[in-house]
Amino acid sequence: MNLRHWIPSTQQMSNAIQLRSEPFGQITMRQAFGMILVAGVLGGILPFLVSWIQAATLDTVLPLAQAVRDLEQIANITGLGMTWPAPINLQVLTESVQTLAGLPQPLPGWMAALLSALGAWISLPLGWMQLWLAYGVLVALSAKSLGATMTLQRFFAATGYFVVPLVLTNLTVIPFIGGLIGGVIGLWAAVVYAKGVQVIGRLDGLRVIASLLLPIIVVVIAYVLFFFSTGLMAGILLG
Repeated sequence: MNLRHWIPSTQQMSNAIQLRSEPFGQITMRQAFGMILVAGVLGGILPFLVSWIQAATLDTVLPLAQAVRDLEQIANITGLGMTWPAPINLQVLTESVQTLAGLPQPLPGWMAALLSALGAWISLPLGWMQLWLAYGVLVALSAKSLGATMTLQRFFAATGYFVVPLVLTNLTVIPFIGGLIGGVIGLWAAVVYAKGVQVIGRLDGLRVIASLLLPIIVVVIAYVLFFFSTGLMAGILLG
């Protein structure tokens, strides 16, 4: 089996993240699929190790370890004088989560931590794949309505390059600046995605931006209407 059938060359990926037009028309959907899986595995190596260590330190599964860590960070923020907006006793909530983390479990703590961290690692490329497909369908429809000329298969192939900068997700585990690095990586990925839409759809910059934003606006409006109607219905029933 030829690897080139399942993943583009490193030169193609390098050219794509430098926003050169050529590679966006040279990739197949199968190559994009393989590239996303490989990038997800590579991009999750350090987060997997850090998550495993954090969970193993508490002898618990990753979600509980992350909850303990997040609550401790919130406690540190409130200790600096910032208020906790939710109507919940933060100290009681933190103690409850810590108690859950310390409860006996069938597996040794290190193994439970390993399996849960491994699950998070495996879910990373799958999550990227889901975003690529679900968001991509909406963007493709928007682009088509704005005059784009491409097949859905060519569209997905070209936009698959967005995942290449996400390999640097490993750097988000760096303390203090990891969040900032993650924001830069996300912006870079979005620009690469937009370049793919522009090249394969033959659209100008304004229509590319509209194609990317219209699905987000529609989804936000749909969520707002759903929660509003749900709340209204609940109010009528309870009233």
